[in-house]
Amino acid sequence: MKRNSGFTLIEVMIVVAIVALLAAIGYPAYQNQVLKARRSDAVSTLGEAAQTLERCFSQYYAYNDANCPLVTGGAVAAFTSPEGYYTVSSTVLNANQFTLQAVPTAKNRQNQDTNCAQFTITHTGTTAAQNSAAADTTELCW
Repeated sequence: MKRNSGFTLIEVMIVVAIVALLAAIGYPAYQNQVLKARRSDAVSTLGEAAQTLERCFSQYYAYNDANCPLVTGGAVAAFTSPEGYYTVSSTVLNANQFTLQAVPTAKNRQNQDTNCAQFTITHTGTTAAQNSAAADTTELCW
């Protein structure tokens, strides 16, 4: 008697169920890691912007000098980070101090990162982050 050497329907269904289970567990974890990885866009952009303002201060003795490349009309004109995940702007900008803020743009999924909803850096180099409930999450985010 000749025996078939294929898979039975039960075996195929078991494999499909296992793959579906792994995907159901793995995909949310993957999405969470993507959100974490994209935080570096905010951190690096804020660092570069702060360095640019420090160069302005060393040249013009003021953070808000009109000759500074980031300053428009006495404030940092809001701009999008290089990867496009965050919008950077100044909340404080005068001759002697600045505070820069990065928040996720509305166009991408990064605004679902409720743990790190806002990043800030000041003229003293102080960094901070807040979650969507305005609680301090600096250690987690920076």
